Amino acid sequence: MKNLELFQNFVSYDPATGEMRWRADRQQVRNETTPSYKMWLTVYAGRKAGTTVPSTRSTPHRSLKIRGKYYQAARVAWSLGHGEEIPSGHDVTHLDGDCQNLRLSNLALKVRRHQDNVPKSGHPGISWYAPHQRWRVFVRTGSPRPKYIGTFESLEEAIEAKLLNDSASSGPARHSGASRGA
Repeated sequence: MKNLELFQNFVSYDPATGEMRWRADRQQVRNETTPSYKMWLTVYAGRKAGTTVPSTRSTPHRSLKIRGKYYQAARVAWSLGHGEEIPSGHDVTHLDGDCQNLRLSNLALKVRRHQDNVPKSGHPGISWYAPHQRWRVFVRTGSPRPKYIGTFESLEEAIEAKLLNDSASSGPARHSGASRGA
């Protein structure tokens, strides 16, 4: 189920006020048992959707949990208000800076800039670690978590370590164990 369909099934949204409520007329979704569907209707239907989540970077924002996944309320509001999915590479911004104001007239799309993800060092994977006053280096591997390389006193040392590990990890695949043969 696409995000927009999911939002339309679970949430009602008033673009003029920005108010979101859990739908009382939502349809039972596939793989959902009848008792859990009825319990959801009893507990949530008609109530204000979402909770306020504190944030260290900006003012607190609202978040909705639908089928075990969290969604930013502003993204849900924009999608429901415009009747379309948010294009990839875009974020929703609040024009007045108030993350609680979910009126459609206050929401706008902005292109996610690549520079938003680049640390102050100017090199992805290298960041300043203030508690130790050193540069910290991580490299991406096939696993979900980046591989920790170490900390370095100078940015130049950190860049060199990152380049060495990037080139080592992009080399030929290594196979472990005995080779099969006749």
